[in-house]
Amino acid sequence: MAYDSVTHANAGPLSMLGRLVADLRVRFDRSAQRRHDYQRIMAELNRLEDRDLADLGISRADFRDIAAGRYGQPSTR
Repeated sequence: MAYDSVTHANAGPLSMLGRLVADLRVRFDRSAQRRHDYQRIMAELNRLEDRDLADLGISRADFRDIAAGRYGQPSTR
């Protein structure tokens, strides 16, 4: 009986720790996916010729904003 009460007493903090670890894993996975998408988009943009970029109305200086999803948004800098 004493073992059961000790086990249940620790279940709260352990389950909270489990939720925190799961949340951290979700955040890590999302960050890794965003980084992968950013790198893929940058690679695709870097393959474009200057003529293609001019046709699209973008310059190489815009690549980071485009890849980060900030292109065309008001600057916060």
